[in-house]
Amino acid sequence: MNISGREMPTNKTTKALSQRTTSQQVDGGATANDGEVAGANLVAAVAAETTAKVAAVMEEKMSMISNKLDIITAKLESESQRIEEAENRISRAEDTIADLEGRLADTENKLAALTNRMDDQEARSRRENIRIFGIKEGIEGSNALHFFETWLPKFLHMETKKGRIRLDRCHRGLGRPKSGMPRVVIMKLHYPADKMKILALGAKQKLEYEGTKISIRQDIPQNILQQRRSFNDVCQKLISRNVRFRIWLCDVLATYKLGRTMNTTKYVSFNIKGINNAVKRKKLLCWLKKEKANIVLLQETHLDDKEHEKLKREWVGQIYYSSFSTSKRGVAILINKNTPFTLEKCIKDCQGRYVIITGFLYGEHIMIGCVYAPNVYQEEFYSKLLVDASAMSATFSILAGDFNRVMNPEVDQRPLTKILSKMGGATTELCEDLQLFDAWRILHPRGRDYTFFSHPHQSFSRIDYFFVSRKVLDRVEDCSIGSRLLSDHADTSILVSPPSPQPTPRYWRLNPSLFNSPSFVTFLEEQINIFLSTNDNNDTNPSILWDTLKAYLRGSIISYSTARKREALREQLNLERKLADLDKQLKDNYCATLLKKVEATRSALNQLLTQKAEASIFYAKHRLFEMGDKPGRLLARLAAGRRDVRAISSLKDETGKNHFETKTMVEIMKSFYEKLYTSESTTSSHCIQSFLEKLNLPSLSEADKFVLGRPITSEEIKNAISSLQNGKAPGPDGYGPEFYKKLLNSIDGPLLRMYLHSIETGSLPGSLYAANISLILKKGKPPDECSSYRPISLMNVDSKLFLKILAKRLENYLPLLIRSDQTGFIKNRNSYTNMRKLLNIIQYANTNQAQGLVISLDAEKAFDRVEWPYLFTVMEKFGLGEEFIKLARLIYFSPKASVLVNGIKSSEFKLGRSTRQGDPLSPLIFALAIEPLAEAIRSHKSIAGFQIKSSTYKIALYAFDVLLFLTSPDKSIPALMSVIQTFGSFSGYKINFSKSMAMPIGYGQDVPNIPNFPFFWSTSGFSYLGISVSQNIKNLLRKNFNSVHKDIKSDLNRWMDLPISWMGRINLPQLSASDRRVRRMVWEIVSKAAERS
Repeated sequence: MNISGREMPTNKTTKALSQRTTSQQVDGGATANDGEVAGANLVAAVAAETTAKVAAVMEEKMSMISNKLDIITAKLESESQRIEEAENRISRAEDTIADLEGRLADTENKLAALTNRMDDQEARSRRENIRIFGIKEGIEGSNALHFFETWLPKFLHMETKKGRIRLDRCHRGLGRPKSGMPRVVIMKLHYPADKMKILALGAKQKLEYEGTKISIRQDIPQNILQQRRSFNDVCQKLISRNVRFRIWLCDVLATYKLGRTMNTTKYVSFNIKGINNAVKRKKLLCWLKKEKANIVLLQETHLDDKEHEKLKREWVGQIYYSSFSTSKRGVAILINKNTPFTLEKCIKDCQGRYVIITGFLYGEHIMIGCVYAPNVYQEEFYSKLLVDASAMSATFSILAGDFNRVMNPEVDQRPLTKILSKMGGATTELCEDLQLFDAWRILHPRGRDYTFFSHPHQSFSRIDYFFVSRKVLDRVEDCSIGSRLLSDHADTSILVSPPSPQPTPRYWRLNPSLFNSPSFVTFLEEQINIFLSTNDNNDTNPSILWDTLKAYLRGSIISYSTARKREALREQLNLERKLADLDKQLKDNYCATLLKKVEATRSALNQLLTQKAEASIFYAKHRLFEMGDKPGRLLARLAAGRRDVRAISSLKDETGKNHFETKTMVEIMKSFYEKLYTSESTTSSHCIQSFLEKLNLPSLSEADKFVLGRPITSEEIKNAISSLQNGKAPGPDGYGPEFYKKLLNSIDGPLLRMYLHSIETGSLPGSLYAANISLILKKGKPPDECSSYRPISLMNVDSKLFLKILAKRLENYLPLLIRSDQTGFIKNRNSYTNMRKLLNIIQYANTNQAQGLVISLDAEKAFDRVEWPYLFTVMEKFGLGEEFIKLARLIYFSPKASVLVNGIKSSEFKLGRSTRQGDPLSPLIFALAIEPLAEAIRSHKSIAGFQIKSSTYKIALYAFDVLLFLTSPDKSIPALMSVIQTFGSFSGYKINFSKSMAMPIGYGQDVPNIPNFPFFWSTSGFSYLGISVSQNIKNLLRKNFNSVHKDIKSDLNRWMDLPISWMGRINLPQLSASDRRVRRMVWEIVSKAAERS
């Protein structure tokens, strides 16, 4: 067989060739050359033949191979197409499955929502039902409704009208009665109050009827009973550990109770993975503000101490932190400025791992710890944390943060594992040692949720915890896990109710930023026109019309702003809901498709938040660029620095007992000011007239009286509105100055008519008499004393405008009525006049060896104690005119006020005296009220002053700050006390003798011997208008310069980092505190006096 495939010569051919060769050899006739030629030809012929045959064979075989390759190629192409089609079908199937899973999830969510709604409807239908167990069958007869309407009140000894209650229905439970076990009686009461009374009476006593025990219970739906049974294991564990707890009736009722009667504290814990980026920091603070967090615990802030302080902005009132570096670690606790927390102690870890604080919140001793545990086991960390937390432990303890390990791998991790790490065991031991409990696991005993997703391991885990002490578990209303938004960790939050119910602030105020939108101004103008065209006619009372207009606009503004806010947040809220739904699906059933959807939604939401944060930062920079260098409000705030504004955490009552509940503190403060503003005057008008008649007081002419009392004009209203300062806090109606300035042309008509109608009737609308008293803590005063706060009356702007018009008229005539030694709030007079007079008298006494006293009188609540009968009598004495006094009486006809404590408004109470601080007219009429006292001292012959050349100096006043310059104190003091006592008996003026200082001059270090001296001796001097004054003028510069130099140096260091230009830095000193400006004016006086001495 020829393996090569070539055709070989046959035997016959070979034999023929051999014969030819032999024949040629035998014959020998041919020559050698011919033989060679013939052989060559033969070989060539054979080769050619062979080559041709081989070529033909090869061509045939190659053709066969080519055909087979074509067949194979066709088959490969067919298989490839089939594989591609299969892959497409599989991909479409996967997409369909994912879509179906999404639809299934949506359907399940809708089904769950419908089920919840049905359960809620059932719960609502049963809300007024009660169940009575143990009533024997048939005792009610044929008419159960009629029987129980009379039997139940009698059985419970319940007080009702006509001895019966009203029932809507009453029946026995369904099914046949079991042997010896009567069916339950179910009844629906018509009035909810009756149900509450019945349940309360049934709980207070053991019930028995005809020898059978009776029990009365709230009717509860079946699904709620099943939910309660799921807590049986947890309840048994809590009972075994003596932990108090309660189970709400249902979520709907619990939320209703919280929203209406309690002010819960919301704690948020968040591993933020670094916020040294300004945009991310802004996003975080805005998100926390939207979430209405009270106390925030942040981990991995990646900030140093200086950057941590920058978090103290906007809503953040207090911050406590532990820093490590700007690239890792760092923890912080942020406390909302409206949360009344008082710090006791703070411990910081030098490695930036934890910060622990203790203090008081709502009167409860509380410990809050923020922890960022290492991701590998470190025994030293847990030991140190245990020691510090144990030393700071309190009745209410919260330890929260990122602990970097799961405590129960079987339920807190996905994929599941049964291996507990060493760190997880250490965390469990830490909680056992501190007696802390995992709040989320207590509330969700069978729940599965996760706070962290690991991309490399494609795994979920719950490593962020809230651990709380057992005595607070029953007050934990909710503990929830959010979505992974700004970090690879999800936020964790917990709601804790206070130890006693706290009221919720409800105070509307118009957001002035709305006026930046021209469409809003147009909207209000249209609403005003619609209201006036509908309601304004000749028969409408202008006062009622004005109050009704404000109420109507309030509703319109609320509707407009709510719609605008909803529209602004619509995209964000939709993305947040979508992210939460997808995140839940991903945790329940992980797949790559869902993960991509989650990441896409998260990226979209993050991008939206970034855009908002960048826009906010750009607006702030633009405002700083535009206004930062000008001497205005913004630069003044930068110069003054951030004020430490905190809520009032406790108050003492009249007995000295401390109270921490907001509701009680509101009542204590209300009682204090109600008593303060109650008139104490029992003196007749005859005594007032008798005192004033002895004084030589100036009086206005008839022409001046006419100008003061002329009717109010539209031009005066417009000028008053134009002079209003933006940014001022509004009164009880919530309308600020911006409202009146932007809508000047639309409201000046109704406002003028209201004023004229009120003057005619002698009474303003009720809203113009109302005011909110805002409290400002005095410097250096204890915050738990009611008297430590300065009350500022936040009056409605329409009331302020009326007073501003009167003040504008009166200020031009006060220099004619008030002597020059009163410099407070008088036009073209300055306080440094008094200081110069004081220094000149001290210098005169030292130079001429004259002896005397300088007394600084401290008036107790001077503005708040002015008696109105005396005030109006003084106004008559100064000849202000009947018409002007009539206008002034309008304001004091029926004033009322409410006190604001931590944003909570007290009930209103009436005022019986005072010139309210915050009233534009008050400083001016107070100057009139105190002038008779000053004149009585000036004209009293037994009160001796310093005689310098032809002038006698006895008194200098700056509003209620009174300086007396007396000689012959043995005679002057008794006469002075007699005048003050007489004046105080009808004016309300009262001296605080413990704070009134008397400095002897000309006596050296000795004190004159004066019997029954009422004032406090101060040989070292005293402080007047922020200036420290002493007997020796040479010491004044040194005595005052140290503190001023320290303040200025502190300011200059703080101003170094302000982002302003050189022009702004030049203007900064002009906007520093006003008392420092006064001091600078005095330096020249002090320096010149020192040089002369």
